[in-house]
Amino acid sequence: VKRAYKKKTDKLDTSIAVSIVVDQSGSMYDKLVPTQMGMIALANAISDIGGKCEVIGYRSGWNRHRGGGDIAGAHRDHPVTIDVFMDYGDRFHNVKDRFSRLRADGYTPTADGIQYGLEGLSICTEAHRVMFVLTDGEADYTHRPVIKRQIRLAKEAGIRIIGVGLGQGTENVINEYEDSVY
Repeated sequence: VKRAYKKKTDKLDTSIAVSIVVDQSGSMYDKLVPTQMGMIALANAISDIGGKCEVIGYRSGWNRHRGGGDIAGAHRDHPVTIDVFMDYGDRFHNVKDRFSRLRADGYTPTADGIQYGLEGLSICTEAHRVMFVLTDGEADYTHRPVIKRQIRLAKEAGIRIIGVGLGQGTENVINEYEDSVY
């Protein structure tokens, strides 16, 4: 049966994968509750629309620099910890209690957090791949050139990175990220 005015169109792919990358440096101490609220709001919204979502936090492995100086040519000289609050495939309602384990400790190894998120997004097959970087300030100084390169490579791969400045004095996300809000 043919129908008048029926037109066949291409189906629009609205699938999405999101990586929420959260700064857990020491300066986040007074922003833990609002940051948790932001993590929950984003993860819940993505889950509710059927998207895939991971939420991770990054921080240095210790508070003080140990060792005899910078390692030549390296963007960091201390260990990094990645805390996984939600992984792709997890249902938000099953893991939401993990978000209360957000910490504020050490330095700001943002490039390492972004790299972890990019590695996960790079194997996702969804049509839309987005990373939110939630932070209260600038990354460790040596991470800035690395982040600039990561943003360029992500864009080339079709991954959008959005910097989210949390609190006063976070306007610098405009300078570090092509897409940003503070």
